[in-house]
Amino acid sequence: MASHISWVLQKAIVERLQNDEDLIEKINKRVYDVTPPNPIFPYVVLGQDTIKAWNSKTSLGHDISFIIHIFTRDKSRMEMKDIIVKIIDALKLNPLYLEANLLIYLMPELVQSFVELDQMTCHGIIRLHALTAQKPG
Repeated sequence: MASHISWVLQKAIVERLQNDEDLIEKINKRVYDVTPPNPIFPYVVLGQDTIKAWNSKTSLGHDISFIIHIFTRDKSRMEMKDIIVKIIDALKLNPLYLEANLLIYLMPELVQSFVELDQMTCHGIIRLHALTAQKPG
């Protein structure tokens, strides 16, 4: 069940990011599970996740950490930072729908940016923290 909720959350995040008007202007729906060969910059790649049980006496749930990577070629890093803000806004402003689960919260836990060793690629990371619970019934 844990891998299922991870897939449901990932699917909801991809759908939201690919359909957010502010992000479409920047990344044109380039949100990937795996980086394609010769990608067009800027783009976003969904990364690693960690899932732990988060159960109470009355419900079953999951505590999920999820990483989103942002890659740009803007030397100033401003484009990457703008995309990071747009991603966080897209995920915070309206709740995500998760089929048979309630999304209790989805919050950015860590934001990091750096220049890759090639000295051309700016890399941003957003680590999200989510709590989910099964819907009653």
